[in-house]
Amino acid sequence: MNNQQAINKLSLQNNSLIGLFLHSVAQYPHHNALWVEGTYYTYAELYDLAEKLSSVICEFECERVVLFTNRSITSFVSIIGTLMAGKIYVPISPNIPVENNICLLNTINDGIIIIDEENEKSAEHLLMHINRPMIVLF
Repeated sequence: MNNQQAINKLSLQNNSLIGLFLHSVAQYPHHNALWVEGTYYTYAELYDLAEKLSSVICEFECERVVLFTNRSITSFVSIIGTLMAGKIYVPISPNIPVENNICLLNTINDGIIIIDEENEKSAEHLLMHINRPMIVLF
């Protein structure tokens, strides 16, 4: 079974967000799916980015993926890639007080944190104050 057939089969069996996304990838790969920061991304491009991230996420044994991102291509790809990996995504806002984010991160037992370029500096401060290690992806 080729990749296209696998996507079609999965999307027809699954009416979840990812199932519907995969259906759109199969049916409309060259249609615009997203416009972010002045750039259009087709369903195929978005799928390729999310699939790569999903593969990386699957290498780690954890249930949650924390997204410390602003509204960017990184955040959209991270949401889709996390769901494709069968994990739970936990968005935290770089715009709320760091103490709130520290408290939230300290309640998560395991996880990966994905940080976009724009928030690397504030993430360093945040990560220094949590009480256990996390896997960090930039």
